[in-house]
Amino acid sequence: MNDPSLSASHQQQRDSSTGVTVLSFSATPSTQTAVLTATVEGLATVTWQSSKASLQVDETQEALVIQVALTFHRLHLAVDSLLQPLIDLEQQAVTDVALCYRIDRKDRAHWPRLFALMQQLAGTRLQIAQLLAELSYGHPDLPGPAAKLLRRLTKAAGLKSRLQHISDRYEALEDLYEGGVDRINDHRYWRDGHVLEVIIIIALLAEALLLL
Repeated sequence: MNDPSLSASHQQQRDSSTGVTVLSFSATPSTQTAVLTATVEGLATVTWQSSKASLQVDETQEALVIQVALTFHRLHLAVDSLLQPLIDLEQQAVTDVALCYRIDRKDRAHWPRLFALMQQLAGTRLQIAQLLAELSYGHPDLPGPAAKLLRRLTKAAGLKSRLQHISDRYEALEDLYEGGVDRINDHRYWRDGHVLEVIIIIALLAEALLLL
């Protein structure tokens, strides 16, 4: 899943005497507080802290390990980007519970917003599904040792478990708004059906009066 908006700009600098390449990122996941370290023997050791990653890697493998680091950073940012919108939606949902369960035409000004939220949640759930697939099944474009290094980085950061927790919370919101939208539609169909019945009855009465 390659989303350019999540690929933050970075700078890199290599110290040939120590064999360490340092990547500095302009964007940092707000949830990362601990130092992350992952090693694959024969490839590299990556140490990640705040907005910098130190890569202990042979120069011949540098480009590959940088690719791993950039992929990890993109995944970390992608998971992190889901959290604040989730918190905002959960706060809104507290006041929307009544709108989703007590369907009243006096609240119909809110209905377009509920439908839009349902659409927004569906799009987010698709994004989460893509991220979960990427974290679960890896990257076939990476050779074995590089894929292992990426898995160890994502595990050290707890990305998959965090994403699953976020997914569960989005699912609860989706259930709320999906149920609300279904009830609104049922109300509309019931009301429209009754209006149609009244129109038909009036038409039949008018026709009967004309025949008198």
